[in-house]
Amino acid sequence: MNGPQHRLELRVLGDFQVTRDGQPLDLPPSRKTRALLAYLGVTGRQHQRERLCEIFWDIPDDPRGALRWSLSKIRQVLGTDESALSADRNAVVLNIATDYAQLAPLVKADLSSHSTEELEAVLVSIRGGFLADLSLERCFDYEAWRQAIASEVEIVELGILRELVERLPGEPRRALPFARRLRRLLPDDAGLAAETEALEEKVRSAAAQATGRAPQSAPPTPPQPPSKPAALPQDPGRAVQFCRALDGTRLAYASTGSGSVILRAAHWMSHLTFDWDSPIWRHWMRELSRHNRLVRYDERCNGLSQRQVVDISFETMVSDLERVVEATGLDRFTLLGLSQSCAVSIAYAIRHPEKVSGMILYGGYVKGWRARG
Repeated sequence: MNGPQHRLELRVLGDFQVTRDGQPLDLPPSRKTRALLAYLGVTGRQHQRERLCEIFWDIPDDPRGALRWSLSKIRQVLGTDESALSADRNAVVLNIATDYAQLAPLVKADLSSHSTEELEAVLVSIRGGFLADLSLERCFDYEAWRQAIASEVEIVELGILRELVERLPGEPRRALPFARRLRRLLPDDAGLAAETEALEEKVRSAAAQATGRAPQSAPPTPPQPPSKPAALPQDPGRAVQFCRALDGTRLAYASTGSGSVILRAAHWMSHLTFDWDSPIWRHWMRELSRHNRLVRYDERCNGLSQRQVVDISFETMVSDLERVVEATGLDRFTLLGLSQSCAVSIAYAIRHPEKVSGMILYGGYVKGWRARG
């Protein structure tokens, strides 16, 4: 085990670093070697050599030789802590501390049950996206793993920030940095902008009372010249907002384009951010946003919406759609149902015919095969 005087740690919540006693170490120039080190450290379990070769070196003539070379470079990084790496002819395992280990228990946890101090400590460790500088486009299995955990980290960060802002209304000075950080992640959330401005005003008033001066109002924002709205935002994945379901579940939604509204009802396996990189969904979103306003949301247990929930019934899915419509202020719209969301769309249209101007159903059903008689 690493002694406290020589603590070695992998920092993966941001650009990849290996530190000893808090000081960054020099790393091998090979991106694959650094990615292998990160992968072994974060997973913390035994991997077969053949599988590691498939993940990182499926193209070279001698993948096992490439793996041996990378492991030798990793041992050089570990230095006196090389005992943390155990490798035989068949398997490899690395046992080393990571900053992700502190965050991982919160991925599926009820954040309200954790102390404010614990949540604050986790936020300090998040320096950026998960392994932000270690993407390997041609290593598809590794990249899928990296993006999956990056999504979890993003969800946890958003959830912690929202939890702390809601938890500290009586401590505006303490809550304000969290609100500002949350606003940087969600720049298009008008409600959050107003909430942040209210906290700023409370902080200014408290400071003025402490000095005996009249509070200074924030300078008015100069009017911006009107600009022609773009068909697609420059960074559509960040245009994410949140609302609450009836049971308190946090739902993520986003809007792109302008014009007549198309609301895509949620279905299984969506992600408001990563869908823009998906060969399955990106052309749908690009074309539907070209001449229309496309509103999407992630179903509970999926994407950026809350994962750890109790109720996943059909009635709740319909209720979630109702809450998204309310949060977005939609008056009348075309409802797009795909696969699972066809049944949800039909149920919503029956209950709210005044809202639905048209309905598009693709690849779905009114009743599942078990309920068709």
